Amino acid sequence: MAKKEQCKECKFCSMMSHDLGVGRLHVFCEYQERSLTPDGSECDDFEQNKYEDSCWNADGSFKTEFYWKLRQQVTICSCFMSSYENSYGLDPHKVSDFFEGYELFIDARILDNHGDKEWDRNYEPLFEKYDTEATLLEFLNNAPERGLTREMMRSYTS
Repeated sequence: MAKKEQCKECKFCSMMSHDLGVGRLHVFCEYQERSLTPDGSECDDFEQNKYEDSCWNADGSFKTEFYWKLRQQVTICSCFMSSYENSYGLDPHKVSDFFEGYELFIDARILDNHGDKEWDRNYEPLFEKYDTEATLLEFLNNAPERGLTREMMRSYTS
């Protein structure tokens, strides 16, 4: 059987199927007659997204001045991983974990400064008050090992 013409958009070829045995999501490509990962990276025509590269230090750590820019791109407290997509190529799960810690840091600050009754009554305005670049940098400086690294990028290869 002759090989069919390859597609340009593997993940939109046909139907999505779920492999129950492994628990991974696959996309069946009719042109290549095989299953692919949802991001299409197995396709010969797949082009990896280009991400901003100026945000990394030489040691592979995320530059401090980019944390607040990243914060502006995500929705904290969201239960959807798509809310943590970003222009730096960082895995949304890692970004979610990082900002979950940041949220807990803010919650602790609110409780320390205002008490639990005020926390219950005015959580949203208090959270907005403390959700600042200075607070984010303080959170990062308190435990630098929490910082984001190049290894947390999607499809990272050294």
